[in-house]
Amino acid sequence: MTPHNNLRPGSELYAQETRLRLEALQKRFEEHVADQAAEWAEMERILDQLKKDVDHAKHGRPTWPVTWIITTLASLCTALIVAFLTNGR
Repeated sequence: MTPHNNLRPGSELYAQETRLRLEALQKRFEEHVADQAAEWAEMERILDQLKKDVDHAKHGRPTWPVTWIITTLASLCTALIVAFLTNGR
């Protein structure tokens, strides 16, 4: 297949076509770089959160809501045992 006469290397139309293609590639590359930067920032945020979670877990202490739940359940169990023992007599 022979190229169109106006699209031969060295012709003005060929140069314009090449410029348009390069501009499109440049735009796609810039969009790709921006996407990669956004993904990298998200990964850094996730890693920072994981580091905080690991640091928190190292201390071996539960979170406050877990502490409240455990305290409530322990108090409830104690109350039920006392009620059971006092009603059994």
